Amino acid sequence: MSKEVGEKIDTFKGDVLRFNNYTTKGFEKFVGSRTDIWVTNADYYSLSREEHKSRFLLSARDDDKTNELAERLRASRISPDYYTKAAYAMRFHHPSSGACVIEWLLDNNHDVWVWGFDYLCNRRDHHYNKDKVVRGDWHNENAEWMYFQRMIDQRKIKLFEFDPAKESFPAIRKPVPCGQDENISWYREAAHNEWYRWFGEMLCKGKTVLDIGAGMCEGIKVLSKYASKVDGTDVDPRLKEVNKDIIITDDLSSFETNSYDVVTCIDVIEHVVDDMVLFNHMKRIARNSIAVTTPNFTRSKAGNIAHCREFTIAQFMNIFKPDKLWSASPDGTVHKTILLEKHKDWIINRSIEGPDNANKSIADIMSYVAYKNNVPLSTRFNNTVDGEEWPHIAAYWHK
Repeated sequence: MSKEVGEKIDTFKGDVLRFNNYTTKGFEKFVGSRTDIWVTNADYYSLSREEHKSRFLLSARDDDKTNELAERLRASRISPDYYTKAAYAMRFHHPSSGACVIEWLLDNNHDVWVWGFDYLCNRRDHHYNKDKVVRGDWHNENAEWMYFQRMIDQRKIKLFEFDPAKESFPAIRKPVPCGQDENISWYREAAHNEWYRWFGEMLCKGKTVLDIGAGMCEGIKVLSKYASKVDGTDVDPRLKEVNKDIIITDDLSSFETNSYDVVTCIDVIEHVVDDMVLFNHMKRIARNSIAVTTPNFTRSKAGNIAHCREFTIAQFMNIFKPDKLWSASPDGTVHKTILLEKHKDWIINRSIEGPDNANKSIADIMSYVAYKNNVPLSTRFNNTVDGEEWPHIAAYWHK
């Protein structure tokens, strides 16, 4: 529901398949209303038949007349062979209906686009239906996510209305803009000064710095203690009231290549739908290095309504491929733990820093081959109070 693609779905040149107890009513501008083939199983048949009686049915039961593709699908009954094949591909015993049908379609030489398979953004509650009921409890969402990600990476299937040059993967939702009429600082509170201090000490001494998404400009004040020059940019014209020198723009192409030594982007990338455009501008503008922080989805679960997406540590590593990555508390004050440090260009070495880490263990050293080939990395470790991952990610790139 982050994109209104209903009209494009309804005018798609090909068959539109929907699965199980799907819903379009009330969501037409997001998911369209057209259905050429309804793919379901016996569990949903009686529940959904009345609502979907005008749709084509793929089931072990008889139904209305169908088109050629639906007839072939029904004749095959999506045999156990495809269930087994999908299960083998994702190394899990209960693949979704979507995965089974995709395996059948590919075997029968069809081009496949997918939309709404929200395992791709690693959200468990991936159904948009108003009843808020999570379906498919016996599926493994991580196995599904890895399966679909691998299929897309290998160009076997395509994401409908998705441009990987602009965004890292489909956004969870349209973000609520930061700042309100009565409170310009809403969701712009000065909660990240320790990250600014840390990167200022590490990267910015005597350097020129551009802070992207400067907000209330508290970070600029911190960076100014280290840098020779600090400029800030944001999209909200009202922020001129806070700092008359802030550069208001929603198009970073106006900044020249290599025009600043360092670019910082502290808790901003999760607010931006076209995050790859933002990231590529950062790489272009920075002469020496880039610093980014963002929430860890494993802990935060995208609870902030101003965020369009969040990343797990593994996703962030595999998508953006930083030279170093740490985790810590959201404000950066507690226990910065380095999870990844890339040496040369063929190995990743993980080490541990922090006062209470002497006997703690995180994930094993990972080879660059796994990192390069988008294998989600395991980063669970036991040095937080509850034994889970730290809630925040900080990353660094050196040019």
